[in-house]
Order: sequence, then structure tokens, then C-alpha cells
Amino acid sequence: MERKIGDIKDKKLKAENITLAAIYNILFTNDIVCSLIVEMLSELRKSRLYRFRVKQQGNKLEQLMLQYEKKINKIAGHRAFFMADANQYIADEVQPDLLKMEYSIKLEFDKCRIENSALLAKVELTRCMAELACLSLDKRIEEVRPYNKEVTGITYLRLTDTLKVLDELSDILYKGGYCDLNQSDNCKRGMAIIQRKLTDCDIISRAINESDKLNPAGDDE
Repeated sequence: MERKIGDIKDKKLKAENITLAAIYNILFTNDIVCSLIVEMLSELRKSRLYRFRVKQQGNKLEQLMLQYEKKINKIAGHRAFFMADANQYIADEVQPDLLKMEYSIKLEFDKCRIENSALLAKVELTRCMAELACLSLDKRIEEVRPYNKEVTGITYLRLTDTLKVLDELSDILYKGGYCDLNQSDNCKRGMAIIQRKLTDCDIISRAINESDKLNPAGDDE
């Protein structure tokens, strides 16, 4: 009887750990997307391209970011500073890889003779990361469901509308130009490295532990 109870506890603990790791992965990835959107829009506003339909898409993205921020604030509650510091740890971890990825995209755009390659590389990096965020959420749900069927309740964190707007923005900016980044070894390698880091349990654990040190539970109450 004691062994069975122990097995139940072990299974419950495993389910909780797997679920938490998945949720942190989703939140960290989404936060990077939000940061990239802010940076990208800031650069886009300085350009001649920020008018008419491009401006409309930019406004849509800002509204979506505000909606997402409200969701996250509701989740974080009194642990908002903890989440902010954990997010920053992950951002610092992947920032060099994001910069390399952006540069790789720019080089491919230059090869394809796409105008405003530096700016459009920022847009494409943001779009790629939003797509990764959506695919990652779907994958995490698939992985966690055998342990926790309630995990499907986190679908409201999926950046579906954000990705749609970014897709539309890209179509407007490319003006019929096309460049298949899937043919670029550097781009494929760069995205694989970013994806691996964002799902690395050791990196996620370090982010949580470091944030815990900065934000002891008692200090948030």
C-alpha cells in the first residue's frame, strides 16, 4: 500500500515538473517574441515604409501585445518581478544567437536582392520566432498531455493572431520578393540552436533559480 502511494506521488511530481517546464518554455519563448516586436516596430517607425497598410499592421501588433501583457500579468500576479528576471536571463542567453540569426537572414535577403534587407531581416526574425512560439506550444501540449490532460487549457497563450499579422506584414513589405530561407544552412542551423536553448531544461532551471535568488518568495507577498 505504501509503495502504491509512493508511486502515485512520484507520478504526480513528474507530471507537475513536466507541466511546469513546458509552461516556462512557452512563456520564455513568447516573451522573446514580444521583445522582438517592440524592437522591430521601433526600427520600422523610423523608416519610409511605416505608412498606410504597414502602419495598420503595426497598430494591430501593439494591440495584441497589450492583450498578451494583460494575460501574463494575471498569471504572474505578485510574482511579476520573478517572471521579469527569469525572462531576462533567458533573453541574455539567446541574444547572441538571435543577432547571428538576424545577420544570416540579412545575408540571404541581400543575395535575393531584397530592398531594405537589414530592416526586413528584423521583421523576418520576429515572424520566425512567432512561428516557433506557436509550434513549440503545440509540441509542448502534445508532450505533456499523457501526464496532464488539463495542459490543453494553456492554448490561450498561443500567439496565433500575432503570427497572422506578422505574416501579413511580411507579405506587404516584401512586395512580391521571395527568398527561401529553408535553403540556407546558416538560417536552419541558427534556428535549431535557438530552439534547443529555449527547450534546454538546464537553462530553464538556471533562469528560475537565479530569479528565485533575486526574488525570494517571502519578498513578493
